[in-house]
Amino acid sequence: LELLVDMFGQYHDLIWARMASFPYWPAQVMDPASPGVPRSVLKEKKPGTVLVRFFGEDPPSYNWLGMNNIRPFKEYYDEYSRASKSVAFLKGLEEMREILGDEFPVKKEFSSQRASQKAVKRKRADYSDSESSETS
Repeated sequence: LELLVDMFGQYHDLIWARMASFPYWPAQVMDPASPGVPRSVLKEKKPGTVLVRFFGEDPPSYNWLGMNNIRPFKEYYDEYSRASKSVAFLKGLEEMREILGDEFPVKKEFSSQRASQKAVKRKRADYSDSESSETS
């Protein structure tokens, strides 16, 4: 287990994790000794897997996953962040945003779209100002 965690990262790293028939989901690599991990989950440990906690669910769900079902969160954000529109998935993304704060990745098209909207508002404001000064 320690070797797998070393290969992937550290306990508590934020990731995308995938179980069969589900899209990649916001999750976290967990230390099996962490408080709150159900004993029933600890008994399900399989060789070559790491413990994962899925975000967006209440109560949290846990599972043991192999490295082929885990991806780093930030690097794969653009690819997986629109995998689902379910309430739980969106709640999971919001939980990630709370943890990461300013480090939370923002989609490039989203930030450029917001910049475009601001530019349009500035042009409208400039136009309104010039129109009001002409009528005075």
